Amino acid sequence: MLSENNSSQIDSFILSSPSCNETSPQIVQLLDFIANLNLLPLEISKISTEIKHLAAQISKFESGVQDNQAYWQLLGTSAQLIVNSAHEDEVLEQLVPIWSQQRGFIFSKEKPIDEFYREVEYYTLCCLLIQSATQQLFKPLIITKMRAIIRRYSNMPALWYYLCQISGDELKTGYTF
Repeated sequence: MLSENNSSQIDSFILSSPSCNETSPQIVQLLDFIANLNLLPLEISKISTEIKHLAAQISKFESGVQDNQAYWQLLGTSAQLIVNSAHEDEVLEQLVPIWSQQRGFIFSKEKPIDEFYREVEYYTLCCLLIQSATQQLFKPLIITKMRAIIRRYSNMPALWYYLCQISGDELKTGYTF
């Protein structure tokens, strides 16, 4: 079920453009946006490096079947599910059946659900970052979605810290054993 009060949309141009590397126009615009934030040069450098790493990871996503374009469209549709959902379990309820139905058609049968979900979340994160750069601001709902993804994968600590600062949320650390 999609939440009506979370009716944010990712710009369709952003979703339709799977070109994600550090020289693509959207990533360059994102890096320029980050460079113009009121941050210390070291913080800008760390966040920019994290974004470039994210873009490099996304550029390597493969469907494992002949037509990658259909997989990119599926990632875009799935990203919109994440943006519109109020709870993670809502997303999983919708994505697990999609993953089951599309295995062997849009992507390889060998792609496990956790890899598919990670790729959807990374793609969503990238789309939300690009949308923020296009709008020249970080909206509260988008910050919340981005922080949840980043926290889950612990892959962008500088960006996560900055998003915590601008949202006013308390920084919490935890330990895993």
